Amino acid sequence: MTPGPNRALLGLAMLGWLAWPLAAQSQDATEPEAAAPESQSEQGLLPSEPIRSEILVTASAPELVGAESFTGDQVRQGVDLDLAEFFQSFAGGDAVRRGSVNLDPNIRGLAESQVAMFVDDTRTFAAGPGRMDSEISHVPIGSVQRLEVVKGPYALTWGSGTLSALRLLTWRPEFQSGGFRLQSRLAGGIGDNGNRLDSSAGVWGSGETLRFFVDLGHRQGDDYQAGDGSTVPGDYRSSEGRWRLGWRPASQWTVDYSGGYQEQHDLDFPGRLLDASYFYSRSHAVDVVWQGSKRLLEGKIYSNYKDHLMNNDEKPTARDMAGRIPPFGLDVGLETASDTRGGRVAWQAQLDNVEVNVGSDYYHLRQDADRSIARRSNGLVLFQDIVWPDATMENLGVYGQVVHRGSRYSLSATVRGDQVDVAAGQLSDFFLANVAGAENNFQSDDSYLSAAISSRFELHRHWTLSAGVGRAVRSANILERFADRFPSTRFQISAEILGNPQLRPEESLQFDLGLQGAYGDLLVNLSVFQRTIDDVITFVADSTVPRRLPLSPPQVYRYINGRRAEYLGGELELQHRIDNRWSWRGNVSWTEADDLELDEPMVGIAPTHGQGALRWTSGDGRLWVDGVVNFADRQDRVAVQRFEQVTAGWVTYDLAMEWQALDRLSLGLSIANLTDHAYARHLDSPNPFTGERILQAGRDIRLRVQWRM
Repeated sequence: MTPGPNRALLGLAMLGWLAWPLAAQSQDATEPEAAAPESQSEQGLLPSEPIRSEILVTASAPELVGAESFTGDQVRQGVDLDLAEFFQSFAGGDAVRRGSVNLDPNIRGLAESQVAMFVDDTRTFAAGPGRMDSEISHVPIGSVQRLEVVKGPYALTWGSGTLSALRLLTWRPEFQSGGFRLQSRLAGGIGDNGNRLDSSAGVWGSGETLRFFVDLGHRQGDDYQAGDGSTVPGDYRSSEGRWRLGWRPASQWTVDYSGGYQEQHDLDFPGRLLDASYFYSRSHAVDVVWQGSKRLLEGKIYSNYKDHLMNNDEKPTARDMAGRIPPFGLDVGLETASDTRGGRVAWQAQLDNVEVNVGSDYYHLRQDADRSIARRSNGLVLFQDIVWPDATMENLGVYGQVVHRGSRYSLSATVRGDQVDVAAGQLSDFFLANVAGAENNFQSDDSYLSAAISSRFELHRHWTLSAGVGRAVRSANILERFADRFPSTRFQISAEILGNPQLRPEESLQFDLGLQGAYGDLLVNLSVFQRTIDDVITFVADSTVPRRLPLSPPQVYRYINGRRAEYLGGELELQHRIDNRWSWRGNVSWTEADDLELDEPMVGIAPTHGQGALRWTSGDGRLWVDGVVNFADRQDRVAVQRFEQVTAGWVTYDLAMEWQALDRLSLGLSIANLTDHAYARHLDSPNPFTGERILQAGRDIRLRVQWRM
């Protein structure tokens, strides 16, 4: 059944109607205890409680307005293929799907480099110009200890360009006294739709002076069946590992080395012009921390390197086709590399009820990509061109933050300055002739300032008000600056777009207001936001520019700085434990955005969508069963000038359960899309050759086993 235009608003009203009677019943109940910094679930000893996230707008983190934190177990219970899948159930979030894996997070309508992504406080950037991999897609799912999401420009101490931000923290066992303790786990799963298999093994241990962690995993899948019975290309193979070794030479000092490796092969991307032959990702980091009673000093250096190759072997362009220009099959190869190296230093001091944070971070990004196109039948090279012109981007940032905490309030002010230097190697003759300001060995530098003020007020013992205003700046990325008629992933058709090295940075100004309530076992989180982005990076058609490929759409576009984009939206989250056996949760998210330059909606804005779930838990807590409904409204506020398609609304149902069969053995069973509904999420990429929507998987039965020792 397809929801009508008001289905999402009706869902919102129903959640509110349910909340108030339950709140009235719970007013005299005991307040829930605050979550410990590190629960047993995070240590991998007990199954987690996935119902509840931690609202980070608390006395311990007032600077993170509109932020939430999730344990690794909570994330994994909503993820089967890819970490970014989690954002499809997260309030205010969504994900762009171009293939079965390597999804791209979307937060309140912000996407790609507008969402700054951090892995253990390091920067990493996509290896593919077509964003076949997001910045977090090369982290093994089993290695995640915590995911933190900030839905606005408040994570200024994390790094630059944080119009919104997310941070993945991988597993780090705590040092402990009483001898060295060793633990391990084995996990595996299968899914019948797409013949998916995944397996992982982890071992970790810690004592007074040493700790270590090793996690290895493998995932694979094939083409899957959509709800209408059609087959969707979905092949992928992924092998990955993550490790850490820590040493505490003295009580106040710790030294950690962490590393990671992933290789992915033969990945289908039905939403792109090309598929992926492989990704190779390697990362290393060294972290040194000194911690006193009221002082902390941290230093980190790191490197993240990715190789990537794309091909068109299974695309229509590889086949001969009479009447097409050219009529013969092509052999397309696109080899890319993304290399990031950086470091950071941070100092924190606690002075009575005032906390001071100062620090600096730096990264050097190098991106290089070359495309070759040959006649498939005889290997004759037709042309070669430069996609990323061996370009570099350096960012040096400094920040200062003051947090004041009172008995019933907290205030935070943060200021950040960034210096960005961009350089490019050999640019094509066409680019030099058709782009103003372009020159070989191009160099530019830019300085900008970001700032945020946020607060938290305890209105009543049950209610807390949070408010914030923040300004963050994002510098144009290398593709936006130097693309030589290369498609943009913001477009839903594969139109060629010409870069602009003179682009000014986007400047985001956002206001947030939140209300959090806790009535016994009922949690309420209501948030609204208003955002403007000045000098928003968009694109306009230019009929004077000839296209590069005869198969491309006839119109070529240029990146420009538009006048302004305006956003308005919010989320409602409700969670309630009715008794020892029954609990329910729900969320609904809404965002609207307009591009004032083009006088139409912004491209890539998810419709109003949400999720509701009812859970039953056995008396001994060893078995739980979830019934879940997922819904999205029709999205007809689309960017017509950028060929964005209207998406029908949809409703799907899931069933999931987990049984702690033995103290060390847990079994999980789920059925996704129970009614085998044929649907597409609005942010899913369409087929670039037919323009048709790529449907999500139909009914999918999944089984998972985990053994902990």
